Amino acid sequence: MRRNFTTYLWLLILTLAGVSLVSVPIRAEESAAEEVNALTDEITARQARLDELESRMEKYHDVIRQKQAEARSLNNDLAIIDNEVAGLELDIQVIELELDNTEAEVRVLDLQIQSEAKTVQRQREMLATVLRQMQQSDDVGMLEIVFSNNNFSDLFDELSQLEEVNSNLRQILDETKQVKEDMETKKTSKSAKLEMLVALEDDLTSRQEQLEGSISSKEVLLAQTQSSESQYQQLVRELKQEQSYIDSQLQTLQREIDQKIMDSDDYAAGVPIINWPVSNFVITTLFRDPTYPFRNLFEHSGLDLAVPSGTAVRAAAPGYVAFAKTGRMYGNYIMVVHGNGIATLYAHLSQINVKPDDFVGRGDVIGLSGNTGFSTGPHLHFEVRLDGIPVDPLGYILQ
Repeated sequence: MRRNFTTYLWLLILTLAGVSLVSVPIRAEESAAEEVNALTDEITARQARLDELESRMEKYHDVIRQKQAEARSLNNDLAIIDNEVAGLELDIQVIELELDNTEAEVRVLDLQIQSEAKTVQRQREMLATVLRQMQQSDDVGMLEIVFSNNNFSDLFDELSQLEEVNSNLRQILDETKQVKEDMETKKTSKSAKLEMLVALEDDLTSRQEQLEGSISSKEVLLAQTQSSESQYQQLVRELKQEQSYIDSQLQTLQREIDQKIMDSDDYAAGVPIINWPVSNFVITTLFRDPTYPFRNLFEHSGLDLAVPSGTAVRAAAPGYVAFAKTGRMYGNYIMVVHGNGIATLYAHLSQINVKPDDFVGRGDVIGLSGNTGFSTGPHLHFEVRLDGIPVDPLGYILQ
């Protein structure tokens, strides 16, 4: 009982003397708080700018939808590409602002975590000091302190509040625990923000590549049509004719070659395994990609694999060459039939190394990649067809 009384007296004296266990702001923390306030203001200003840019982007998308609904023409296609370019430029600005905001939010979280860590540390140190002083004290020393107080009557008036002092101590301990929990939550939030930064950087790279492709597509369209509406309509007719020819011829050849493959020693039941036709590539356009710049003329019927001109193009599976031709859309291209209704097409080649009816083994070099035909830059356009109909190659390629 005497020890408890001494403990209460110590806590009471510390309280009356104005000693607080709550952290006291220091100059470094004031500076950190000012930085947090400044960063928060920057984030708010950037968010207002983001809202404005997103509103402008929607207007470009409205124009694109309107033009796509109108009759096909050179001016309409050019307007679609121009609005896509403008929209992509705004999109890039949006991503850059989001990057800046996310970096600022990470910095704010860092400062808050540091501040809370210091708060926890100081509270621990102050509590340790109190406990140490209590353990080192004795009843005589305590009584001397009590009787030496100038306001002795007030001191005893405060004795009735000892339970409140004890309650305050428990509250401080609870607050310290809460600060630690908040700190852990902010650490988790910071990890999520850092992951978001990586995703935004990847998205920015993708949008920049897409912007370059859209700008190139306008140049290609103008070159192919010589800025003439009549040349544009002629181009549309030729593209349709080329696609129609491939579709009709492939259906006939598919049946013939499928039978030839079934009669050979190379026949294997089931859907053929398809390998990638080139190495060290980057997929720049997906199957039926909604961002494909020429989708107003035709759907993108395969994958675009970005590789330097002159890269070896290999047969994705064993089969017979059905086509080895030059066309307006595909440039130099090869079609290989593999059996069981599967065929593959390799387009925009700079060189063709095979001829119709040649048998090619898996991995045989059949040509070199290039930039021929309706192409915005060096790459291989690769298609997989099932019974003559283009399908997503990613569903058939051995990953």
